[in-house]
Amino acid sequence: MIFTSDNGPWLSYGDHAGSSGPHREGKGTAWEGGTRLPFIVAWPGTVKPGLSDALLSHVDLLASLAALTGAKVPDGAARDSQNLLDALLGRSMTGRDNVVQQGVGIEAIRQGWPLAWLSQG
Repeated sequence: MIFTSDNGPWLSYGDHAGSSGPHREGKGTAWEGGTRLPFIVAWPGTVKPGLSDALLSHVDLLASLAALTGAKVPDGAARDSQNLLDALLGRSMTGRDNVVQQGVGIEAIRQGWPLAWLSQG
């Protein structure tokens, strides 16, 4: 099971407003509050409970899950997706080298940025 979100919380959206806790800003920004999000992987007997600082992006799910299932990603498709299956399964603490973040009026490239995911075995 994988549980995640699309971006950080809306900070001002009527009854649906959220909080990014200690992180700056929220959805629609390139700040940590808009791009750092929950990512929980659970696979009893395969993924041990723990935390990881491996940097990954949702686009990496395509190549990673294709590798897990033995599916072939068509040539030229999903060029930005990286196979980070070892990081998803907790076998490696290494993810991608960088990730491009985009918000309204601001873009950023993050390198070596800790992005924790929680595994619930």
